[in-house]
Amino acid sequence: MNKLIIGGLLTAALLGSGATAQTAPASPTPPAVRAPATPAPLLLTAPTGTSVTLQENSTLEVELEDIQATGAAADILRPKDIRELRSLFGEMSGMDIPGSQMLYRVGQVFPDGSRELIITATTEVPSEDGEGSEDLTFSMIQTVEKSGKITALRLESADPVVQAMFSDLPEDVLSSMTPANGLNVYGFPLVKGHSVTKTETVDMQALLGGMLGGLLSAAEDLPADEQAAVAEVFSSMKLEPMVITTTTTYQGVNRAGNHLFSQKTNTQPWSMKFSGELPEGAGDFGFEITLQDISGSAGELVYRPDGLPVQINQAQELRAMMTFNITGEEAGSVSMAMRMKIASKLQAE
Repeated sequence: MNKLIIGGLLTAALLGSGATAQTAPASPTPPAVRAPATPAPLLLTAPTGTSVTLQENSTLEVELEDIQATGAAADILRPKDIRELRSLFGEMSGMDIPGSQMLYRVGQVFPDGSRELIITATTEVPSEDGEGSEDLTFSMIQTVEKSGKITALRLESADPVVQAMFSDLPEDVLSSMTPANGLNVYGFPLVKGHSVTKTETVDMQALLGGMLGGLLSAAEDLPADEQAAVAEVFSSMKLEPMVITTTTTYQGVNRAGNHLFSQKTNTQPWSMKFSGELPEGAGDFGFEITLQDISGSAGELVYRPDGLPVQINQAQELRAMMTFNITGEEAGSVSMAMRMKIASKLQAE
């Protein structure tokens, strides 16, 4: 073997074992690797008493696609009547719907940093005497934790009937039907283009049962036999769960420094049906409504840096099918198909 090679191997071995008195030069220390910064989420940081009022403007477009009548119903709903119905639906298309006013207000700030968010909605409803309208107000109170999670949900209203309806709602049903899920963007990472998809299932049967129980308990002036008749009809109602999938995407900051989110919502076809007996043994009736062809609704959410909204836009299109059947001496049926577009905009005043 070549002496130079042998000498090189021995030298390397001695240096590696530290047998030499000389110290090899130290390697430079590599720079510390920094963990990527966690993107800041949208949080509710507004102090107690901070509020913003949003005014809603909504439009409805509706088209009567088809209407069919058979049996005794055909004797009542003649071609002339159907033409008038089509004309009426045409007049409704593009009409403005009385909108709600939404007040978002920060209540208590708790020691752990979570905040109470009170959302109060005021909307017009027909008055009890049937003449004109009156305001109905109710509030949704929720706690927004420092992480953005929403807890401690409850609904309240000064109207005793409405409050009774709220009081019997199961907590899990209440949670699924409120912005605690689909519309909640608290805790959302403020990374442009970041998306999150959630699927929520609303138990419409439990929702109806809770509201009906409260409604009947509040209707003290309704005779017992009428309460029983109403309860019997509604006990036959079968409502499918409503499955809603929402994809939220952060779009960045606008010129005003507010955070922009876009949302796309898809709802699976849904149906409701119920049946009952006609008065004086005249026969039975059945009613069914199905929502189908539900286009994915588009939404835009604009939030201030302190976590309060300044704009919420939503639009949705769907097709509704309704069928009403009667058996007995006046047997017949009416079926109706209509297409609807609903758009709403909540804007800070």
